[in-house]
Amino acid sequence: MTPEAIHVTRKPQRIRDPVHNLIEFDNTEFEYHMWRVIQTRPFQRLRRIKQLGFTDLVYPGATHTRFIHSIGTFHIARKLINIIKRRLDINFSATKANIVLAAALLHDVGHGMFSHAFEDVLAITKVDSISHEEKSRRLITDSEIADVLSSLGSGFPDDVANVISKEPEDIYDAIVSSQFDADRLDYMQRDRLMVGIQNSAIDFTWLLSNMEIGIIPLYSEDGERYSELTTLTLNRKAIYAAETYVLSLFQLYPTVYFHKAVRAAESMFTALLTEVFKIIKSEGASGVKRLGLPENHQYVNFVNEPKNIDNILQLDDTVFWNSLYYLAESDILRISKLAKQLLERNLYKAIDIHLLVKQMLRDKGVFDEIMPSISTLVKNYVINEIEQYNSALSKEQPRILIDGKSRKLYEYNKTPNFSQIFIEDVHGEVQDIALESPVVVTRPYKLDLFRAYVDRGDNDGYGIVMDISKRAVEQAIKEAK
Repeated sequence: MTPEAIHVTRKPQRIRDPVHNLIEFDNTEFEYHMWRVIQTRPFQRLRRIKQLGFTDLVYPGATHTRFIHSIGTFHIARKLINIIKRRLDINFSATKANIVLAAALLHDVGHGMFSHAFEDVLAITKVDSISHEEKSRRLITDSEIADVLSSLGSGFPDDVANVISKEPEDIYDAIVSSQFDADRLDYMQRDRLMVGIQNSAIDFTWLLSNMEIGIIPLYSEDGERYSELTTLTLNRKAIYAAETYVLSLFQLYPTVYFHKAVRAAESMFTALLTEVFKIIKSEGASGVKRLGLPENHQYVNFVNEPKNIDNILQLDDTVFWNSLYYLAESDILRISKLAKQLLERNLYKAIDIHLLVKQMLRDKGVFDEIMPSISTLVKNYVINEIEQYNSALSKEQPRILIDGKSRKLYEYNKTPNFSQIFIEDVHGEVQDIALESPVVVTRPYKLDLFRAYVDRGDNDGYGIVMDISKRAVEQAIKEAK
C-alpha cells in the first residue's frame, strides 16, 4: 500500500463523566487533535494529580483529578463558545474560538503535585520560581503537546499559551479566565458532587440559557467615554441564579477549600517538602542519604534541574505518597515524624487565632468598627513571634505552623472588567451585579482565615500560641492608642 493510500479514520470519541454525563469529541479536524492532546504524556500526568489535594482526608469521595476537570472545562467552554457564536453571528471568529477551547483543555497542564501547596514550597525554597501558568506555557510550546497543536497551524501552540498566561483581552479569553469562566463553572459542580455536600449548588442550565453578550461603556475619570467592554452578561431572569452562584462559590471555601483539617495537611506537606528540598539543595548527595531517598529520586532530579521538562513531568501526587515511605525511615527526626504523621493521617490540631483574637479584643472593650485595623497589628505580631520561636528550634520538627488566607464574597470594581458579573437592570441596562442585588453588595462580606497548627497532644505548644496571642492583643491595643 502506498503512503497516499493510507487513511486515518477519525472516529468520534466519548467520555463518561459524573458531572456532564457524556463528553463527546466529534471527528472534525480540531476535535480530533484535541483528543490527541489528551493522549499525550503531559496531559495523562493529570490523572495522577487530584483536583482537591488533601481534601479526601476529610471528604473521602474527593478523589477526582485535574485530568477529568480539564476535560469538563473544555466541555463547558464549548457550550460558552456556542453562545457567543449564536449571539455574534457573522462577527464570530472560529479561529479564536478554537484557540480558546484548546486553552480551556490545557489550562491546568502545568500544575504540580498538590498544586498551590507545592507552589508555596517552591516560593519558600527558591528552588524554582516558575508559576504553574508558566509551566503550562512551556509544556504547551515545548513538549509533545506542541507537536499535536502545530497540526492546527505553526503559531497555534503560542496562541494557546498566550491565552493562559495573560489577562483576558476579549470575550473569547473570558471563557478561560473571568467570573463566569469554564474552569469555575466545572469545578464548582464537580467539587460539590465529589465532596458530597448539599449546599453550594448552582443552576447551571438556567445560567447558560440566560447568557447574552453585552457592551459595557468605559468612561474616563472626567466622564468621557473612551472605549467599551464586550463580554458575557446575564438577562434579568437569571438574577436569583446569579446570586446563588456567588454565594455557592463563597460557601465552598469555609466548607471545603479552607477546611481546618485540609489546611493542616497542606501546612504539614509544605513544612515537610520545604525541609526536604532545602536539604537536597544545600547538602547534595550526603543530604539525600540522610533523608533516606534514592540518589536518583524525582525530588533530587527536580531540585538539581527544576526547569527540565522531564523533571517537571515526573512530579505528581503518587510520587509524594511513595516518598513518605522513604522519608519515614530518615535519620532526621523532624522529617521522619512528619512523614509518618501524613501517612497515618495524624494531622496537626488547628487553633483559630482569628476567632481567638476577636474574642480577646471584645473582652477588652474594642469595638467592631475599629477591630480590623487592630487585628492586622495583632496578626503581624503573632506571625513574627511564632517565626522567631520556630527559628530557635531549627533542629526539631516545626512546632507551630501558621496559615493565613482570605476570600471576599464578591469583588466590585468601578471600572468594568472581565472579573465582574454583569446583569440587566429593570430598565434593560447592563450593570454590575453588586449594584443590582441586595445579596451581592458593593461592600461584600469577607472570610478571614488565620490559624496556627500544633501537634496533637502538644499542650505546651497550644499554650505558647495562646500566650503569644494575648501579648499581641495587649501590644496592638497599646499601639492603637
